[in-house]
Amino acid sequence: MVLCSLLLLGAAARLFGCWALRHNMNLDAGVVALMTKHIAEGKAFPVFFYGQPHMGSLEALFGGLFSRLFGLSGFTVCLGTAFVAFWILPIVYLWARDSAGRTAGWAATAFCIMGPSGFFHYNVSPRGGYAAVLTFGALLLWWSTRMATRWIRDRRQSGLDFFLLGIGAGLAWWNSQLTTAAILTAALLLLIVLRRQVFTWRLGPGVLGFFTGSAPFWVYNIRHDWASFEFAGTFGRVKLSDGLTWFFTDRFTSLMVPHIGPDWLPPLVVWLYVLFALYGCWLLYRAYRIKEWPLALSLSGILLFTLIFSLLYSSSHFAAIRTPRYFLPMVAPLAVLMGIATAQWTRRLPRPVAWMPILFLIGMQWPVLPWALSTEKRQHTQLKFVHTLEEFLEGEELDIVFASNRRRAWNFALRERIAFVDLQGDFYRPNAQRAEWAERIAVLENYGALREFARTAGISHRTHRVGRIDVDYDFEALPVGWKAIPPDQIRSIEDPNGRDVRDALMDHNMHTRWHAQHADREEYVIVNFAMPVEISGLRMLATDRNGYPYHWSVEGKTPEGEWKTLREPAGFTRYFWSGSRPYWAGPYFRLEARFPPVRLTRLRIRNQPKRGDWVWSIHTLQVFGPDDPAVLEETELSTLIDLLNRRGIKRLYADRWVANRVYLEAEGAVQTTLDPHLFPDRDILHPNPMWLDDGTALLVRREDAPATRHVLASRALEWSETRVDPWILFDGWPAGSEGEAGLRWQGHAPLLNDAQWAVLQWQRARNRIDDGLRDERTAELLEWALEINPYLYQARRALIETYQAMGTHEQVRLAEQEWINHAQPDIPAYIRFANGAEFLGYRLDPPRVRPGETFRLTYYWRVPPKLPTTDFAVFVHFRRGHILFQDDHVFLLDVPPALITASPNPVIIPVKREITVPGETTEEPIHIRLGMLERRHNQRLRPNTDLPTRRHAVTLPMELEITD
Repeated sequence: MVLCSLLLLGAAARLFGCWALRHNMNLDAGVVALMTKHIAEGKAFPVFFYGQPHMGSLEALFGGLFSRLFGLSGFTVCLGTAFVAFWILPIVYLWARDSAGRTAGWAATAFCIMGPSGFFHYNVSPRGGYAAVLTFGALLLWWSTRMATRWIRDRRQSGLDFFLLGIGAGLAWWNSQLTTAAILTAALLLLIVLRRQVFTWRLGPGVLGFFTGSAPFWVYNIRHDWASFEFAGTFGRVKLSDGLTWFFTDRFTSLMVPHIGPDWLPPLVVWLYVLFALYGCWLLYRAYRIKEWPLALSLSGILLFTLIFSLLYSSSHFAAIRTPRYFLPMVAPLAVLMGIATAQWTRRLPRPVAWMPILFLIGMQWPVLPWALSTEKRQHTQLKFVHTLEEFLEGEELDIVFASNRRRAWNFALRERIAFVDLQGDFYRPNAQRAEWAERIAVLENYGALREFARTAGISHRTHRVGRIDVDYDFEALPVGWKAIPPDQIRSIEDPNGRDVRDALMDHNMHTRWHAQHADREEYVIVNFAMPVEISGLRMLATDRNGYPYHWSVEGKTPEGEWKTLREPAGFTRYFWSGSRPYWAGPYFRLEARFPPVRLTRLRIRNQPKRGDWVWSIHTLQVFGPDDPAVLEETELSTLIDLLNRRGIKRLYADRWVANRVYLEAEGAVQTTLDPHLFPDRDILHPNPMWLDDGTALLVRREDAPATRHVLASRALEWSETRVDPWILFDGWPAGSEGEAGLRWQGHAPLLNDAQWAVLQWQRARNRIDDGLRDERTAELLEWALEINPYLYQARRALIETYQAMGTHEQVRLAEQEWINHAQPDIPAYIRFANGAEFLGYRLDPPRVRPGETFRLTYYWRVPPKLPTTDFAVFVHFRRGHILFQDDHVFLLDVPPALITASPNPVIIPVKREITVPGETTEEPIHIRLGMLERRHNQRLRPNTDLPTRRHAVTLPMELEITD
């Protein structure tokens, strides 16, 4: 009767919580609610929480079942979570009862009826996997304790027990890896007690049960490149001592201690928990002495779990996140410990006294009720506002809204009549795809700095305020045409060091670039015109991850010598304009600025430092002048599609808006350059390189036609052009020119992709070598490849061997000298770092220098293709006991990353550095120490070498001599 009453109270408390939190306005609850809706409708059956490859969908599956039975509502969504969490009550009862009797079970169950505020919250609010963490974590600890006890008592164990334990572990693992500590504890406890008996036939049913329970996890990961295992990178990210301090002070008290009442109340609660813990340790000692195995093994499991969980938690990045929810797995073991202690006290103390500590702690749970009621009121008010917003959006016929991820719960609140989409990676891809196809969009709360983009790009829009939220919509580009300023009208492009980088920025090559030297200084580029030119805009491309100026302005110098501000200093946004609306980021992003036409002699692009890790760069810079207003693209779409049909075009490289429209209008019959992140299965034209044949066409706006002609001519291609205002269609490639052309599509136009072109020539040469053809044509292909990418050391060796086969001795001599210069260090010093980079050695020129003189140090690196080079830095210390001077630098900063990533094999790269010896340096040899560190966390990488090493810094074998 007592147990039934407790279970009924627990069920009633959870039903009350389902009602109070039924609006599901929390951002995570809203996602699970949306999953539940899709399951109930038969629309989708997600394996994991939308947008992440972990946190299983068990709560949503039960929510979908209840929604099918009783109708979809926020209440039935919460009911799925409450159903999963309810089972923790009978589990803690059975666990505590098996350990110390029914009194222990009643006390433990009573504590978990509502529990601390965070505990109750995750028992009723759908958040992904926390209800499963609570239930399955407790289940595994109880069941393993029960199996261990049975073995000690009866020397009996069944394969069914192992199978059921495996099922529970599998379901736990699928739904949340926060149950790892419980799984490890269960396994370790059985290993300690059963010892070798674990490794018998019984292990088979256990393994089978685990893979059966976790089958959705494995099926998903087999199909998605084992994405779930990214969580392994969360460990080792926090100093263990810091994590343990947070674990036992801040995180524990945040969840378990009510912060109400007088100042003395929270410390009293903490001391009560300490009392239970100390008494539990004494009981554990006593139970082992008198061989009271159920109690001893139960308390051993609790202690073992506490140790394992605290170590795992405190060494992961979760420890640094100030939230108590990751501490939830500790609640059930703590409840069982308190139940056991209460039962033991009732044998020695009057019952009222024995029950007083746990009843006091249960009484401290009462703030859960007013919190739930206030949450219901607050979320109900928010829901009313969302419906008011819906009325406005429907009145304006807007059903796609770009908004912060904080608004994702509104999708379920409005039952997806309107999609709220996060620009920076939406949790639910179909909504992001729906937004990509939309002709009209709205933007909430200036998300993504929309208004800065609009001011810079010359975009007009309407703004309406709903409550305290601004809605921007009805975007229109100013009807002003552009024409490209010819390169011959640009005399030079200077950087702060006086270098002329005009050729690098105007050759339309994705691998040539200019990059700033410092992240913490204001840097700029100045465009010098050959004569005064009328300017109305510019465009920049940067393919680096941290490219583009972070906080930038544009200034121009008039023929009268006056500098005018054309773009006020502001941060750059990831918006760009295409067709009839703004789009967000993607592989075809470019940074543009438009301003009223002005006659200039110089143009300056200035970046002000705002982030220490942001070194801006430019790969391509285009400057535009005013032209006649362009025809609106939407008015000519049908004409374009008719032309494509007549020409038999099946592949169209085009900008984002027109690519989307053509794909939809042609119903997929014409493949276009869709955003590959949104349509990974439909975009066969991405990733690059571009492929040209008689069914392929390039579509560019008329201002981009000159650059397109330059790029195609650079590859010696032939083509025909057709004008379809506002575009130019390039097609008609002659027979025999089918294949890769060493080009990259950048949305608005093609770029030269020299890295891919070099590899293509190397592959063609290798095919000829495999066929026994070491002749002039093979040598020519290898020379082309090395002219573009001198780091292809395998191609360089093949060129030497080809010259030898041809008998051209002088060319052999020159090629061998180039091999020495590019791939052969004078001083071998092999080091392999943890990221896969290999240091081969170095060249010191000269090896003897005077104080104040400059010497050259050339480092030779062998680099694997997939290494993100700029994520790392090289530190080089010149020491004599202590550091005298340094040559620390970003790893391979001056090497275009594509020259590395395009190669199918590792490349060898010589890095030449000029270093000046400080004038006060005294004579005597100087040791050189070299190492590598990961820049984001400033952590040194472990080197693997036979050379002397200290603190992950390697002492190189030759010293630098300082002479007078």
